[in-house]
Amino acid sequence: MKKMYVLVSVLCLILTVGCSSSGGGAKASIDPQLDEALNSYQTFLTNTLNESNGLLNRFNTLVDNLYVQDISSEQFSKVVKEIIKDSSALVKQADGQDYYHQNLQAYHTSYLSYLNQQHQLFLDSIEMANKDRLDKAKLRQNYLKIKDSQSAIINSWGTAAGS
Repeated sequence: MKKMYVLVSVLCLILTVGCSSSGGGAKASIDPQLDEALNSYQTFLTNTLNESNGLLNRFNTLVDNLYVQDISSEQFSKVVKEIIKDSSALVKQADGQDYYHQNLQAYHTSYLSYLNQQHQLFLDSIEMANKDRLDKAKLRQNYLKIKDSQSAIINSWGTAAGS
């Protein structure tokens, strides 16, 4: 997880310097292709982050329900399997997109890393459930790490895009 924070921090610095080197940030760019790529990527990012958030919200609700004993391990497993299918589709969708300009490739790589870490959270959770070793505290802790990564991704995009 520390690698992700370092990657996001370095990426933020690179994008901030790279996008602002033309005089006023990415939105004031004189490169019409970059402007178009930023707008297109913004739409892509908004849509995929909404999907990502939906998956995380479903997962968080499951963990809450485990804590208050409203669901069993078997019920948890069943819903997490559905989340994994949706998460896998999201990762494939994001990995297959070409909505970026060369200046956005490093950011996109970082974003894909975030989505894969989120997917790994779900995979680790189902593995715990399959082995009858659900550790609610660890599930919560890993969820919070992913949410921190998500915040870093959003903040670095805001800096890179000049919003």
